[in-house]
Amino acid sequence: MKKAKKKKSSRHGFTAKSMLMALAIHAGVVFLLFFSFNFKNPFTSGESSASPPIQAKVVDEKLVQKELSKMKQADEKRRLEAEKHQQKVEELEQKQKELEQKREQEQKRLLELESKRKAEEKKRKEEEVKRKEDEKKRLEQERKQKEQDRLKKEEEAKKLALDKKKKEEELKKKEQEQKKKEEELKKKKAEEEIKKKEQEKKKAEAEKLRKEEEAKRKKAEEELKKKVEEEKKRKAEEQKKQAEELKKKAEAERIRNEEEARVQAEMEQRMAEEAERRLAAEERQVASEAQSLFQDKYAGLIQAAIENAWREPSGDYPPNLVVEVEIVVGPRGEVQNAKVISSSGYPLVDRTTVNAVLSASPIPIPPEAKYYPHYRDIVIVFPIPVR
Repeated sequence: MKKAKKKKSSRHGFTAKSMLMALAIHAGVVFLLFFSFNFKNPFTSGESSASPPIQAKVVDEKLVQKELSKMKQADEKRRLEAEKHQQKVEELEQKQKELEQKREQEQKRLLELESKRKAEEKKRKEEEVKRKEDEKKRLEQERKQKEQDRLKKEEEAKKLALDKKKKEEELKKKEQEQKKKEEELKKKKAEEEIKKKEQEKKKAEAEKLRKEEEAKRKKAEEELKKKVEEEKKRKAEEQKKQAEELKKKAEAERIRNEEEARVQAEMEQRMAEEAERRLAAEERQVASEAQSLFQDKYAGLIQAAIENAWREPSGDYPPNLVVEVEIVVGPRGEVQNAKVISSSGYPLVDRTTVNAVLSASPIPIPPEAKYYPHYRDIVIVFPIPVR
């Protein structure tokens, strides 16, 4: 809303400026018409009393209207540029908001990942603790199992002698079975070797076919790439030609705009310098009045207000002490801050003086707003009241 108001105000400013310039031009025309007449003194001795014909210079109204039209067009152009600039500013602000939202989303995602990582770390540590406990249990079980195995082996050693003969018979039987299995395995291995060779042959044929298809595909891709490059080169040449034409037009427009801007800038510079001179003179006048008011009236009123708020401190201190205090004052005379810039030499007296200044708030200052900047920061030399 504020931006819209500012924009509207700027447009009104251009219109008012144009009106002032039009009035100035018309006034110049009238001035030239009035003072371009040539008068001759009828009382000159030795000459005829007849008056010569009146001569007048006429200013072409069309030229005036043409100049006014140019100025209006320049104002309208500046207004459109101001609106375009405002639109760009709003777009940049919108992009800034979008980037800020993305940044917040990314930060949220990182926080979630960090939380997930911590949870996984906690889970891993718990699993590690559990694994160590399980390992400890397993080792204990193995120790018990080894003890049981040792006892069992002692019992089995007694049976070995009885089982030895039985095992020898079983071993002989197993050797016979193993021999039979080896013969079957050799037969199976030969069959698998034949099958493997057939599969390798089929695989080689498939690989050959794949390579032929790959070669065809690469050739087609190269032809397509060549066509794309040629089209790209043609478009680049067309774009280069268009860019050169646009550059020439832009240069002519830039020269014209620079000349218009130079004329406008000179005009605005003269007006700004005149306004600055008037403002500086007014500020010097206000500063002089504020200084006179302070010395003649308000310095005494402020000292009186501080003296009324003064509370005599306990302790000994000599007479004729002086404290210089800097006071920061609000628009209605309220004391916003106070500090000692030149001490009396007695800290207790200094603190009491600062408290008196704060208690005297609001202190008397001129009611006119134009004097307030000169009373915002004042220095008071306060003589300590005699006991």
